[in-house]
Amino acid sequence: KHYIGLRNKYLRKRRPENYTIRTMGFPETYTEAELRSIFEEYFPGEVLHVHIAPSGMKGVEALRAERAKHVLAKEAAMAAFQKSKKQEDEEKIQNLTDQISDC
Repeated sequence: KHYIGLRNKYLRKRRPENYTIRTMGFPETYTEAELRSIFEEYFPGEVLHVHIAPSGMKGVEALRAERAKHVLAKEAAMAAFQKSKKQEDEEKIQNLTDQISDC
């Protein structure tokens, strides 16, 4: 219901607006709540969500590389299971699926 209300409010506007604002230069010690209160001063009642992304993309790239490795391993395990139909291959697929979900 909350989403539908927000979606209707968005669609009623005469022109679409971007709800995502990327900012830089805030001290890393700020919390999401502190940033939210700052944005609320400038855009009262319009701030839907504040999220602080980790600084630097190296961590994100490392997670993507790890996930890609697990996806390839899962595909190989699924091919092996199709040939063998062995229980240990099926368990390996499930373990790899869990690892992919964790990335």
